[in-house]
Amino acid sequence: MNFSKSHNRNFDNFTNYKPEDNNLKKPGFGTINDIFEDSGNRLWFSTEKGINLLVKEKMEFKRFLHDQNDKFSLQGEIVQTLNQD
Repeated sequence: MNFSKSHNRNFDNFTNYKPEDNNLKKPGFGTINDIFEDSGNRLWFSTEKGINLLVKEKMEFKRFLHDQNDKFSLQGEIVQTLNQD
């Protein structure tokens, strides 16, 4: 299952991102519930296992996950929608 594809208009090609649960720089597994582009043109993906942010400059992901031992982490694993404050 491909998580997402990124199109490079300059070279007319796509980059496939494959999920890897053990690599926090790759997207995690889970159904994508929402895709959101913020005011900084960053792409956020809400999933059944947290939030994935595509860091375009590095062509990698940053993941935000639920951690029951961290009160500042996501409150749960499933994230349905994303909005900007």
